[in-house]
Amino acid sequence: MYCPWCGIKNPDDEKTCRICQKILHVHRPVPQGAVHIDLTRYPYLQLMRALAKNLGPLMSLLFLPILSILYWLKKPFKSPLYATVLNSTALKLEETRIDSVKGLRRAPFEKTEKELLEYGFEHLADYECISLSQGISRRVYRNPQQRVFAAVYINNARGRISYVSFFGFFPDSTYLSVDNVSAAVPLALEPKITAIHRPGASVSEIHEEFSDELKGRPVSPVLLDQRQLLLAEAQIHRITILKGIEQGHFFLKGKNIPTVSTCYHHPTSAAVRNCSRCSTPLCESCYTVQNGNAFCDRCLPSEEENIYITATKGSPLGDVEGMGYAGLGIRTAALLGDLFLLGLMAALFYFGLRAGINLLTDNPAGIGSITSIVSIASQFAAALLLIIYFTAPVYRYGGTPTQKILGLKVVDDQGHTPDLVSTTVRFAYHIFTGLFLFPVIGYLVIPFRRARQGFHDQLAQTFVITRRPKIKALLAWPLIIGFIGLSILYVIIPKFSPYLSAFLPFFSSGYEPEVTLEARWTREFGKQNLYAGQIVGDDRYIITTEKGLTAIDMRSGTTLWINEELSNGFIQSVAETEDPLFLFQQTEIERARISLVDPKTGRTLWQKSLSTGYGFFDNESIFYSGEKEISRLSPEGEVLWTYSYATDVNKMYTENLIPNGDVLLVERVPTEAEEGAEYDSLQYLCLNRRTGDLLWERKGEEETFTYPLGKGYQIMYDAENLPSLILLSERKILYTFSPEDGYINGHIGDPTSESGVIYTASAARRATDGSLLFKYPAEASLGCLTQELLVLISGNGMLHFLNQRSGETGAIYDIGDPLANVSVIHEDETGIVLGVQKSPASESGGYTRTVSLLFMEKGTHAMQQIPIGKNLPVHQIRIFSREGQVFIPTRGRIGSYLLPSNP
Repeated sequence: MYCPWCGIKNPDDEKTCRICQKILHVHRPVPQGAVHIDLTRYPYLQLMRALAKNLGPLMSLLFLPILSILYWLKKPFKSPLYATVLNSTALKLEETRIDSVKGLRRAPFEKTEKELLEYGFEHLADYECISLSQGISRRVYRNPQQRVFAAVYINNARGRISYVSFFGFFPDSTYLSVDNVSAAVPLALEPKITAIHRPGASVSEIHEEFSDELKGRPVSPVLLDQRQLLLAEAQIHRITILKGIEQGHFFLKGKNIPTVSTCYHHPTSAAVRNCSRCSTPLCESCYTVQNGNAFCDRCLPSEEENIYITATKGSPLGDVEGMGYAGLGIRTAALLGDLFLLGLMAALFYFGLRAGINLLTDNPAGIGSITSIVSIASQFAAALLLIIYFTAPVYRYGGTPTQKILGLKVVDDQGHTPDLVSTTVRFAYHIFTGLFLFPVIGYLVIPFRRARQGFHDQLAQTFVITRRPKIKALLAWPLIIGFIGLSILYVIIPKFSPYLSAFLPFFSSGYEPEVTLEARWTREFGKQNLYAGQIVGDDRYIITTEKGLTAIDMRSGTTLWINEELSNGFIQSVAETEDPLFLFQQTEIERARISLVDPKTGRTLWQKSLSTGYGFFDNESIFYSGEKEISRLSPEGEVLWTYSYATDVNKMYTENLIPNGDVLLVERVPTEAEEGAEYDSLQYLCLNRRTGDLLWERKGEEETFTYPLGKGYQIMYDAENLPSLILLSERKILYTFSPEDGYINGHIGDPTSESGVIYTASAARRATDGSLLFKYPAEASLGCLTQELLVLISGNGMLHFLNQRSGETGAIYDIGDPLANVSVIHEDETGIVLGVQKSPASESGGYTRTVSLLFMEKGTHAMQQIPIGKNLPVHQIRIFSREGQVFIPTRGRIGSYLLPSNP
């Protein structure tokens, strides 16, 4: 198989790539299909010259006039004229030798190679790109002194040099290429990628320009080995394809270009029929039709045979009374039943295989490599089941199980069950329809044919018959309409309900947010992702949408700034001060980059690209996890230290980084390639936060570290979920909580202070030694912590306000409904504002969480509850008490709303 990372071909039974050593059976989400370009987008003369160079004299005489006519017929009407440039978007490379290219024009090739050798280049490797629609082989050269590369591209069909390119990679992740390709697509690539095209230029000219470009670069290129080169070029390939699709230069059409069968007697002509006897592929001029069958000259029946065939030819319907041709309705009902049975059998196989592996191994199915085994085996079984299901029963019994249940039968023109060839042709048409949409027309013609034949029936010379076809049609169509109605009700309507709800109230879902307050201002953002927003400072709300990173004044709703460079990402963390915020942004090319942005102006201070992982900003510095390393950066982007893993593997999961005082805790899942690794066990690395030195490492253990308490103290849960307090730097357990305590929900102070308190699910304990301070009231659990109070919630709707250290009850308030959670929205010297979410209430089509604001005066404990809506993100609400308004973001909308009174 071809490596999804570098594109090189490997044996099908290999687990890792022989070149880049990465895991082969890993899915990389890349747009699939054959890549086409629209020829009408390019100037006519430039296009014709490029085609003539690639086609050669004879082929140019044949095709250029036709292409010229098509070009000028489509160009004025802006109608596309597609041409295939790639059979597959995935890069597919095979190691080869340029000497093996048939018809290689050796003189110009050897001249070019001699010139490259004089420039200091040496031969590195030869590859053939299988993913191209027209075969191209290339020889890659490397210049060790200049640390750059060159490549000569050979057209396999004509043996001529297509073009020559010089390229280099730089340590700041930039790329430079200069070539003399004659038909370059005018792509606008990323700023770090520079591609210069000089059509018709000589090798010396493009080398001179490449050398001049190198001199203008502030850093020297990086010398890569074969593995690194292939990985880098594969990444450039993916960027080019995605940018071409994004900018409208490339178009994906179907999966892969099917191989065209050629005539046995005329290899340059496409085969349109096969001989009915010997199956020889034949072109239009090589077959003869007799009695509805195509024959080659060798198999053409004699006159006596024709008389016999005509005399013995029966009727598809036979002599049974009441038989007729089955219509589209009953056949569609049978197909739906077949698909249901296939899906059920595939699901039973998948879950049965998982359960079996679960019983036979210690490693549960669904984790690590077992997931890949189950997935691959299930896909193979599903494909095999699909072939058998639609061929074997039809060949043996004249129909699939559902067809037999509904009384349908597939027969040939004599009323017999079809032979294996006819059955295979029918199945092949079904598969072809699944890959390409237009063959569906072949089914839609069934109602308009006397014998109710679709295109697949005509190709296979089969018929579908049944008893009482009219009665079954009357019963089938209501069934199909009901199925379509259910699909619309449960699939289509829920998907588009946010847009339909504005016009049809009954499409509204119970999950939809709703604000019941009067709006002072609102902003609509449609389908854009508002939950990737963050409140920054006292007045700014920053969101990341499809259009860019946008800052909005929460009081007035005005746009403060827009950074269009940063889109489709999310804000990972924000400094508590006015320091720049940290943004982690996913891109469209399976890479990530972190960007530091000034929240006042929206200006990007710096960016750093990552291969995977994520990072966070903790006021003093920035930490990020890469594919094989953890790094610490200063706020100015300077790398302070980097810790690299000992194993050179591609991890399946990114790390969780937990900052805690002077230590950095790294949680990761090792891969099968790592010695002694287990998929169901976490690996923890504890690093010195200042220097990056490894303090300790835990592998294959069942402890889980959660909830940092500051100054290097952490809550750790063992295999029985029993929590303990541990000093991370020494990996020392200080004490263990009792089973009655449950999970740790909050704390104040730190474990070294006598005033530190840890709040469990049922009690408050001293942080220094774990001794009991007080227990919560019955059926109460921790809701939130204010500056002075401990707020507990109970299932009956009671709020308990307790002193954080003594547990003395300060106030009790009855919300009136069961509570889901409560959080602090605003607090000052006079009062506290809590956001209260009530337990979900079932409604038609979903559920609702009613949300209220609870205002509490600190001195008197006077309280006022104001309902504000339902299904609202409480943690994103901001109160502006002086203006008497509240800022609330919801899905698709943000706004500021007037409070009914000024508490």
